[in-house]
Order: sequence, then C-alpha cells, then structure tokens
Amino acid sequence: MKLLITLLCICCLGSYAQKNKFIISGTVSGNDTGHIVLGYYNKSYKWVETSATLQQGKFNFTGVIEGVTFAKISNNSKPTATDPNVAALFIEPNIITIALKESDFKHAVVTGSVSQSNLDALNSQVEAISNELAPLDREYSQLRLAYANGDKSPATLNNLQALQLKIKPYLEKEDMVYYHYVRTHPRDYLSAGIMANFMALDRVPFTAAMMLYSDLDEPVRNSAMGKEVLKKLDARAEAIRHAVAPQTVAAVNMQAPSFTKDDINGAKLSLADFKGRKYVLLDFWATWCGPCKAFTPHLRDIYAKYAPKGLEVISISHDITTQAWIAGVKDEKMDKWRNIYTGYDKAQNETAKDYGIEAIPTVILIDMSGKIVGRYVGTDADGDIAALKKQLAKLLK
Repeated sequence: MKLLITLLCICCLGSYAQKNKFIISGTVSGNDTGHIVLGYYNKSYKWVETSATLQQGKFNFTGVIEGVTFAKISNNSKPTATDPNVAALFIEPNIITIALKESDFKHAVVTGSVSQSNLDALNSQVEAISNELAPLDREYSQLRLAYANGDKSPATLNNLQALQLKIKPYLEKEDMVYYHYVRTHPRDYLSAGIMANFMALDRVPFTAAMMLYSDLDEPVRNSAMGKEVLKKLDARAEAIRHAVAPQTVAAVNMQAPSFTKDDINGAKLSLADFKGRKYVLLDFWATWCGPCKAFTPHLRDIYAKYAPKGLEVISISHDITTQAWIAGVKDEKMDKWRNIYTGYDKAQNETAKDYGIEAIPTVILIDMSGKIVGRYVGTDADGDIAALKKQLAKLLK
C-alpha cells in the first residue's frame, strides 16, 4: 500500500510560508526532448496543469502555492493508470530538485520537499514488507485469475481463503507503519494525507479514524487536506447512520440489549433497573472524540430539561484508559448523570457490539418498555440533535 498510489486525487495544504513560491528544477535520464507536465492543487484546491519543454533532458517549473500540496509529473497530460512515466509527490514553497528516469518516473529522486522525504522514508519501510509479501501476492493473483476464468472448484476456493489469511498480517504491518506515523506526528500535514488514504481504502475502523483525526493539531485539521478527511469521516458516518437494518438487534423498534456495569462511583448500574420507570438515553462517547465533546453541551441541556420529567442519561466511554475517562467526565461536567466505561477495544467491548456501535457519538433513546425508539449517529450531529430534541419534547411533555 504505497501511499502515493492512492493520493493522485487529493492535496495536502500545510503551514503557510511567507514565501509561497516553488521552483522545480528537474532532469530526465534517457530522454532529451519532448514535454513534461506538472499538475498540482493550487491554494483554491483546484487542479491546475502546466507544461515545460525538455531541453537536453532538463526542465523547470515555478508557481505559487500555500504550504504543502500534492502534485504529479508526467510526460503527457492524460497518462494512463499503468503509465511508467508518472511521478506522484508532495511539493512545498521551496527550491525542489527532481531526478527522473525514462520509463521509471515512479522512482523519482526528490530533494527540497520535507513532506516527500518523510513519505519516502515511510514507503521504504513498507517496501521491505511488500517484498516479503510479493510471493504470496503473486500466488493469490494467479488463483484469482483462475477463479475469474471459471475454476470455482472447492480446492481453488479453499486456497484463496487460506492465502487471504496469510496475506492479512502483512497488510496490517504495512498499515501500522503509516498509523504509527500519524499517531506520533500530529503537527505534520503528511499525517492528514495518510489519513485520507486510510479512509479511501477503508483500511482503518471508523472509531480509530475519528481518534486519529481528533488528535491532529488544529492547523492540520483546518487545512484543505484535513477538511477532506473530515468530509470522508462525515460520509462514513452517514453510511453508518443507516447501517442498522430494521428487525436487527439494536435497531429502532427492537428491545434494547441489557447490560450491567459498575459506574464511575463503583455502584452497580443495570439497564433493567429503569424498565417501567424511566426513559433512558445511552450516550456512546470518548474524550478523544471531538464531535462527542461538541455534543456534550447539548447533552447537559437535555439532562437539565428532561431529567425531572423522567429521563435517565447513561454515558458509555470508549476511552483508551480509565484515567482519561474519569478526567473527561469531570472536565466535560458530565458527572450529574450516570457514567460507565467499556473501553476502546471493540473486540472485547460487548456493549458496543450488542448495540452495533460503529461510530461515535452515537445516542440511543430507549422508552420505558425497554424498546429502542431513536438512534442518532454521526460527526455532523446538528441534524440529529434537532431530531433528538424534537422526539424528547414529544415523549416527555
């Protein structure tokens, strides 16, 4: 999963430099004449292209950008996906040199772009893993071709499944290289580019993606690439919003799965205790989730207005540590209602699995009979907040 392969359509705008001019000086080994085309996202997030004539294998480009942006260089304006004369890279306001080799642009040697140097280092780590994976990948491709050509025998299917299991750890190791970089470089605009790649490939769980995004520094989140990541998160949340089909566990009109947990004060809390007595609002959240914290003031208003009318609120934390959860409850002034901790590990989080939690914030409204009567999911919660408040006003007059 070399990152640049899937970043051909997205840009990364970084910190604003006082001098926004870039100068690219390049050479092409093995070709003295022709044209070189440079395409990149400008400060208005528009894709622009310009061309230069090769003179004795040399070319030059100049332009104005704001911070870091994604670009590609080719020998024509409409390269195919398999064209060997295409190089993808990050450029920034600086003097940049590019050394290309005819029929092998993808191995361009770039200097003068810090983001590109960082990405080259990451891709080198991944390449070592990819080299180990290559024999399995070739075998899998051959079996897939045989399957496509009509060989659907049990042996072929079993071999395909076995190879998938063997390949999976290598893909996870590749992902962890990039994942670790994002976790440890929240101020780096390349981290937003890596996140966009993760989202495009659906290679990271939504909740983990939300955590990574929330940890990015504000300037990175507010960059063009950061906003692109947020769009992808919103789109994913919208899909999740409608993912719980009717007549499945934890869907609207189904009985709410029961649970019993110790609350933040060490007291037993059982959902069954509220049946026949109160409406219950389950709030799945975490301190690292920015949209969750943005929802909390609304939750405080809801509790103040409807607790006297028979509403109980239970906030269920997906924090990585109990220390973060306890501090978050205090900081967000959530201690007026009940709080329990289920943890971040979804594989061991029975409550999250029972309620089909794929994204936070998720808010689930349960009536006094124990039936789910409302389910609200998403990062852009304004519409859901209005719908939730409208339903509460109707039910708890």
